[in-house]
Amino acid sequence: MLFWLKNDVGKKYSYASKDLSLAGYTRSICPNCGREVVSPTYIGNAPHLILEGGRKFPDFLQFCGAGNRLTIVSENALNIFERESVSGYDEYLNCQIELASTFKDVNNVPNYYSLNVSGSVDLDLQAMHLRRKKVCSSCGQFEWSRTRIGVYIVDEKTWDSSDICFLKSMPGIKLCSSKFVEIVNSNNLAGFSFPPISLPPTFVK
Repeated sequence: MLFWLKNDVGKKYSYASKDLSLAGYTRSICPNCGREVVSPTYIGNAPHLILEGGRKFPDFLQFCGAGNRLTIVSENALNIFERESVSGYDEYLNCQIELASTFKDVNNVPNYYSLNVSGSVDLDLQAMHLRRKKVCSSCGQFEWSRTRIGVYIVDEKTWDSSDICFLKSMPGIKLCSSKFVEIVNSNNLAGFSFPPISLPPTFVK
C-alpha cells in the first residue's frame, strides 16, 4: 500500500529556504524537437542549505528553494532507515547547513542528508483519461493531452516495491510504503505527513 510522502509544514518546524550550491542553469535547444532544455548546475556534489522558520528541527526537512526537489532527512532518521533496511534510495549526501540570522540558538542542529530516491511508480494514465503527446525521443519532454490533470490515480502495478519512490510522470512527487509509515511512526520521527493516495498529492495533512 502506498501513501504520498510529504512534509508536515507546521510553523514550529524549520525548513530549507535555499540551496547555495545551486550555481545557475544551463540552457540549450533540443535539436530533435526544438524545445528549450533547462538544467540546474551545482557547485560541489552536496547541498548547502539555509535554514529558516521554526525552532524545532524536523527529521524530514522541507525544501522550498530553487533547483532539484530534494528529499532531506536527519542523521537520526537515516540511521533508522539503514537499520530497518528501508529501500528506494541508492545514495545519500551530507548537507552543509547554515542557520538564518533570525536563529538565536545554534545548538543541537542535526546533521542532514539528501537522499537520491531511486524507487519508482507511475500514474495509471488510462484510468485518468490522460495521455502524453508530442513526446521527444531525444530530450524526453512531452505535453499532456489536457492542461488540468484532475484526479491522480497511482498504478500500483508499476510500483517496484521500494519503500520510498518517485512518480515517474512527475519526479518531484514522492510516495512511500506502509512499512515506511510504520517505521516513521514507531520511532516518533518528526516532520513527516502521509496523506492517502486517494487524495491529490497537493493535499497537506
